[in-house]
Amino acid sequence: MPDRLPTAEQNIRRRVLLPLGTTLVIFLVLFLGVFQVYLQRELSRQLDDHLNSVERLYQDLLRERSIVMQSFVSQIQRDKALAQAMMRMDRQLLQEKSSPIFRELLRDQNITHFYFHTNEGVNFLRVHKPERYGDQIERLTMQQARSGIQVAAGAEMGPLGTFTLRVVVPWFNNERLIGFIELGEEIEPLLEKIAVQTDSQVAILIRKQILEREAWQEGRQMLGRSAGWDLLPEHVVTAVTEAHLVGRIDQYSSKPYLSGSQVVTAALHNQQYRGRYLSLIDASNTQVGVMLVLQNAHDTLNDHRFAIVLVTIFCILLGGGLYASAYTILGRTEHALENTRQKLLDEIDKTHEANTQLGLEIGEKRAAEQALKKAHDDLEKRVVERTSQLDQQKRLMENLISNIPSSVAWKNLDGVYIGCNIGYAKLAGSSEEAIAGKVDAELDWSAEFRLTLAAVDEEVLVEHRAVLGREVLDETSEKKRVFICNAVPLKKEDGQLLGMVSILQNITEQKDRQKLLEETLTESRQANDRINGVMQSVDDALIVVDAADNILLMNESAYTLLRLNPAEVLGKKVSSAIWLGSMRDKVVEVLRKKQGGVQFDFEIGDENNPSSLVMQARSSVLVDPQGRYEGMIFLARDVTRDRSMDRLKSDFISVAAHELRTPLATILGFSELLLDNNIGSDTDRKEYAQAIYEKADALSRLLDDMLDISRIESGRGLELFIEKVAVETLFTPILKQYQKRVVDRQFTIDLDDPELLVMADPEKIAQVLENLLSNAVKYSEPQSEIGIVGKTTTRGYMLSISDEGIGMTPEQVEHSFDKFYRGDNADKAVKGTGLGLTIVKHIIEEHQGTIQLESRPDKGTRVHFQLPIA
Repeated sequence: MPDRLPTAEQNIRRRVLLPLGTTLVIFLVLFLGVFQVYLQRELSRQLDDHLNSVERLYQDLLRERSIVMQSFVSQIQRDKALAQAMMRMDRQLLQEKSSPIFRELLRDQNITHFYFHTNEGVNFLRVHKPERYGDQIERLTMQQARSGIQVAAGAEMGPLGTFTLRVVVPWFNNERLIGFIELGEEIEPLLEKIAVQTDSQVAILIRKQILEREAWQEGRQMLGRSAGWDLLPEHVVTAVTEAHLVGRIDQYSSKPYLSGSQVVTAALHNQQYRGRYLSLIDASNTQVGVMLVLQNAHDTLNDHRFAIVLVTIFCILLGGGLYASAYTILGRTEHALENTRQKLLDEIDKTHEANTQLGLEIGEKRAAEQALKKAHDDLEKRVVERTSQLDQQKRLMENLISNIPSSVAWKNLDGVYIGCNIGYAKLAGSSEEAIAGKVDAELDWSAEFRLTLAAVDEEVLVEHRAVLGREVLDETSEKKRVFICNAVPLKKEDGQLLGMVSILQNITEQKDRQKLLEETLTESRQANDRINGVMQSVDDALIVVDAADNILLMNESAYTLLRLNPAEVLGKKVSSAIWLGSMRDKVVEVLRKKQGGVQFDFEIGDENNPSSLVMQARSSVLVDPQGRYEGMIFLARDVTRDRSMDRLKSDFISVAAHELRTPLATILGFSELLLDNNIGSDTDRKEYAQAIYEKADALSRLLDDMLDISRIESGRGLELFIEKVAVETLFTPILKQYQKRVVDRQFTIDLDDPELLVMADPEKIAQVLENLLSNAVKYSEPQSEIGIVGKTTTRGYMLSISDEGIGMTPEQVEHSFDKFYRGDNADKAVKGTGLGLTIVKHIIEEHQGTIQLESRPDKGTRVHFQLPIA
């Protein structure tokens, strides 16, 4: 054996190492192939993620610009001069008033289209092109705005082949629709933002079949752009972010590319780009063209090539190491074979011994089987004993049934008694043995009692229904008894009917107590009358409807609010009793669904003002004690003021967004100038920094106002640091500072008792003065007088601030301290959020002081507040 070991060792190495080497080579090739596929999929995934982010950014930009244009339309709608010109159909006056607005929108916001349309959708004026008017506007956004009398926005193709984002808003004057205002912005400038934010190159291609060649070429010439109509067979290029891309698009104009199923690869400025076409959808969800998005993949491709080379080197080194290790290990294996053979012989000996032991265990198993047989015999004995115990329990159960207080009997399918307990036998005036085998007609029952039992038997044995809680009267000349009958069918396990069990319970004594229950019912009726009184005293309108949709009850508020006659509506169907269509249709829908907890709004008005009141109704389901549907309750309350506040909040959000955007634009603009190293002198830097500081301070004040309102709304109140402070120390520095800052107003200051101490938070009082003085300046003319007078009163120290401005109407004075409220003064449009006076009022009241406002139109305004004296 030792002489043949080297030859055997060489044979093992040859037989093992040759397949091993082949396998390693195959694995290397497969691994590199799989790795290459993975890298390609990773590139595709990255491209898909990039395209998704571009598409989301494109949609976000459209939504953002739509919101911005809606806010500008809201400002335009508040211009009374424009509204008067539109209502008089004075095109020339409308052009004069709107042209400065359009120039400002074009310069600051890149808004290129400005329209006024009539209620019928006919263009009345194109501010950007006044010579064209009178045509019917058939665009989808216009149709949506007209059909729903609501704001409509979306990207659509223009008549000159321009892809434009449009916003159409209904124009109301005193709740009367006087027309529509439309703003539009070319989509192409948005591509630059997309390209910069995503490091991409973008091109837009529009389908020729939806364009007219002459009109499109005219539009391109008007915009100062080249018109390459014949560059592509089915599309025209309307916009690109890289000029060199135009000459290469024709290479990718086949259908696989245009459908987005094939990746576009291009080299621009020594950079590798990969991308695909995306569908370009307009507001009507129609594909008007495609958008080519190319991602800069230069660095990613280089990284992938380096990774493949690195993985290849690693696999070669790893395979070589495995091959060498296998060569060494196989040499040692042969030497171990002899030792293994010897061990195998030893194991055979041990197996023989184990077989001998197994024979012994088989003998033991047979002994165990005999023991098991003995245990089985013992089990049979215990079963017999258990059967005897069950018989005893059965007899015990029969004794229990015989002695329970209720009367129990059981019958077969023919209504013949099989047995009964003692109570049932006594009830029938017989014995248990005598009743067995008889029917009810043979027992001493009264005629009415016998008929009732026969009806119960028929329901149980014929109709297979359980009878529960049936009241049965047994009346003879000697006595009168009342029973509750419960009868249930008896069935086998397979459901086959065997008979029935009948249980009679004497409730005669309970009937004797019925008079007491009648007294209780009387009290219940009185309580019901009190409830009706409460319902009639409820201020909110309340309507009760039964299960058949008939009106059961309405309180006085409902009759008054809905202008109904009680005699005409009670007991009538809701669909015919309620004349108000906006309410009736919603109530009928809720009744059809039988759904509680539903809230809906409806409006009530008259011919002059059809929506003078906004009501909110809520439904509740009426059920009986068994949970069955009995009807519904509708409770309606006046939410006109709540809805008005909701509209004010929406206006506030729009105004606040504009108030935030304007200073942010200034800050960003001057910051870019400061970052430019080629800026001029230090004076310029200081001027830019001062502008940034002023706008940031304005933002800070706006955010402080919003935070204060948030604290007030949450119920936490404002955080005050009240201390004793002299009148002169509290007011004079702020008044002097404001007097220096505003040089075009005549300030007069007269403060009594300047050394008098008052209880105040200096910082919050400064905020109060800033708001009141700011309002006085905003709503007064230059060189007019603003007076500040302070004097001591019996209840504290009062400071008055008066101006000679435009003043307010009594209605505006009434709402001046409401959140988000801004008076509508067409002659002087002043920006603001409508929070200033609200915060001022809360600050003064937190100081345990009072504030009042007096004003008349064109006569100025006077605000005076009072602080407690220390």
